Amino acid sequence: MNRRFFYEPSVKELIDSFSTAFNVKITFYSPSFEEWLVGFSTQSSDYCTFLQNKLKLRGKCFEQDRTMCKACEKKKEILVYTCHTGLSEAVIPITIDGELMFYAMLGQFRTTAIPSAKILALWEKTGENREVLEKAFLAQPYYTPSKKEGMLNLFKKTLSILLEKNLVKMTSSSLVEGVIDYVERNIDKPITLTEVATYIGKSSSAITHAVKKKTGFSFKELVIFKKISAFERILSSDHQLSIIEASSMVGYYDSLYFSRLYKKYRHIPPSKYLEQ
Repeated sequence: MNRRFFYEPSVKELIDSFSTAFNVKITFYSPSFEEWLVGFSTQSSDYCTFLQNKLKLRGKCFEQDRTMCKACEKKKEILVYTCHTGLSEAVIPITIDGELMFYAMLGQFRTTAIPSAKILALWEKTGENREVLEKAFLAQPYYTPSKKEGMLNLFKKTLSILLEKNLVKMTSSSLVEGVIDYVERNIDKPITLTEVATYIGKSSSAITHAVKKKTGFSFKELVIFKKISAFERILSSDHQLSIIEASSMVGYYDSLYFSRLYKKYRHIPPSKYLEQ
């Protein structure tokens, strides 16, 4: 069986309150680094946005998060570090009975008055104004060593209480629920029965039979319907998107093929849905 992550609504409220009080963002990542819960963040994101866009650091940020999550899992304790942008973050591995449940990450905050000399040098090479970056950096929350320690201790205690009260937990899901969960989390990619079978740990025939029995659809039809539904949700949430853009966001890069597929299952062309 697959393992799925669940939390009570009060958990999100608590995490959001913590984020508001300390002006930091809290994110729970699955063992495969998918965002499971993202708390509300009140801090300005201009600093990171500037660096990610101007210095092309978005990929590096993602890779560093993965590296630090793995490092804290190996140490089995909280890991506090300074990222390559000069801001500080903390990540904790949350386990139950020795099994990794999720990573809890807190950030970002600063412990210095100005960005690192390396970051400033890279920024100035772009021709951008140094004062703009420094102002964005100063907008990030500042913590002295003692205040940082207090915040992190409270963070660890909060997570402990969530687990003690069973407000955050992993539960077993059915085979079909696992298949649907995989499809929905990979909706922007081509999805094959073979890769799902490998991920679930069941044979292709077992998945085909279970999906047909539970939903009445073949595996292929299930994927198509899920992608079409996601396509419609995307268009409904952003009316400025074109059919080509929205269909590519659900893994169909040939818009003509997608249009034929959509018409086959919805009995109207996607352009008609867009009009409606």
